Amino acid sequence: MKFYFVVLSFIFCLSLNLHCQERVSYDILSYYSEYFVQQKIGKIKDELPYYEIKKKGKEYYTTSSVDEPMPVIVDIPNGFIEFTDEGTGGGIYKFQMSLFKTKDKITFLLLNIITFDGLIEEGKIFVYLVESGKWENVKGKIFPRIPYEELFEKSFYNSNKSKIDSFVLKYGDEFLYIFDLPRYGTDIKVRFKLKGIIDVFQYQDEFKNIQDPEKRFIKQIQSNIVRENFLIKWNKEEGKFYFKIMP
Repeated sequence: MKFYFVVLSFIFCLSLNLHCQERVSYDILSYYSEYFVQQKIGKIKDELPYYEIKKKGKEYYTTSSVDEPMPVIVDIPNGFIEFTDEGTGGGIYKFQMSLFKTKDKITFLLLNIITFDGLIEEGKIFVYLVESGKWENVKGKIFPRIPYEELFEKSFYNSNKSKIDSFVLKYGDEFLYIFDLPRYGTDIKVRFKLKGIIDVFQYQDEFKNIQDPEKRFIKQIQSNIVRENFLIKWNKEEGKFYFKIMP
């Protein structure tokens, strides 16, 4: 009799534990709040501005940099948040957060920031593994290196590899790529913006002061970019992202 009581007690405790785990499971809005808690206490070293998200009726909103209400997309079923603050003083600040899960239900959170000051557009993406309340930056582990060489006309790149690499690598990923996280599906759209960078560069003093042959070569770099858009694909079986040229 005592044995059966112990077994029944064990089953009850196990059921209670599973029920509690189910009750505290997070949705995308909970992850958003938790991210900024982790940042505030120093567990996450990012320095992103916090926008408090509120709900009125069925709509979500936050407050812009000039204290005006602005809409927020909060899609709980699809694990997606997005808002754009256009009141930053001549530019914009765009925020996206998207939830990715492996086939084993391991949770990854991606955050994407786009800023524009009226002249230069910059982007930055963050990749976190969220497990047992801990946030681990795993961008270097599961996010691919972008093979920008595949975005140029092949023979031109092969003939001028070192010079092209030297020019491209002057700019960080924040300047070279703009990401767009998915609300639906799992494909991340990416834009290679070197053409625009060169457009701006041609009006700067640094460009005016270089020799004409180098100016011509920089314009050749611009004209030999054959792909500006590509995808970062999610592989839920492997729990990794992969570079993919768009057809």
